[in-house]
Amino acid sequence: MGGPGRTARANSDRTAAGHGPRDWPRELCLHLLDHLAPRVPEDLHLVLTATDGTRSRRYGSGDAPTVTVSGPLGDLAAWLTGRRPQQPLGCRRSGTVAPLPELLGWP
Repeated sequence: MGGPGRTARANSDRTAAGHGPRDWPRELCLHLLDHLAPRVPEDLHLVLTATDGTRSRRYGSGDAPTVTVSGPLGDLAAWLTGRRPQQPLGCRRSGTVAPLPELLGWP
């Protein structure tokens, strides 16, 4: 029988053991990129580019300034969930280095 405390401890133990977003199954990461699309503000044209594959996801209006966030697929999924990526993600706004954009709440 599990509960919130047990789940938190299990997640904490995995993190302490060196497991993190890059260990998440690819299918989970892709699901998160789809499921959490509503977190991207509508006035933002966000492009997520996985540096460990050929995956790229586009969100928002093509008329808005383009913000490109790049990194390993698991780290991109972690950021979209609100978790800290294992390594810093790259971010460019209209070609210039920029801070990561603010995301909306969970859908």
